[in-house]
Amino acid sequence: MSCCDKIAKWNFAGLQGALLNTFIEPIYLETITIGRHFHHGHLTRALCCRVDKALRCYNGTKIPIKFKIGKVSGKELHRQTGKLKTREFSLNWSIGDEQFEVIDGSNGRCQSSVSRLSKCALYAMFKQLSSVKYFNYREAKQSCSDYQKVKRIMFEALQQAGFGKWSNKPPEESQFS
Repeated sequence: MSCCDKIAKWNFAGLQGALLNTFIEPIYLETITIGRHFHHGHLTRALCCRVDKALRCYNGTKIPIKFKIGKVSGKELHRQTGKLKTREFSLNWSIGDEQFEVIDGSNGRCQSSVSRLSKCALYAMFKQLSSVKYFNYREAKQSCSDYQKVKRIMFEALQQAGFGKWSNKPPEESQFS
């Protein structure tokens, strides 16, 4: 799926994902700022119009638009790097962390070990908090019935409105314990 499709899913089902949805209410976008590759028409279609049209076709429901779209200009984004190829790094940290974690944006990997933001690390934290024992990550995600229902409604609505079927990753990618 495209980045815009994934953002549309977040705006519909929430940013928190299935596992975190077990513990908290959905978290929705309020603002979004896009850098390079910004196309207002494509972005608004993915964020609101496609889902809005799909839901009207599905059950007559209209979703409220809850976010603002902003754009960073090319001047603010682009810097001259000569012949050197630059990498994009991201930092993450939270209260209680001894230091921030650096992730290489070209491959999603942490410089020293497995990232604390990896599916595997987040699943390990989920298992510590959950009273239910699951066979694997996939089973845990599928058991989050409220979140799965919202996703299913969105996917069915998009398909019925003629936007095609949502592509999923192969199931074996999420069958780790």
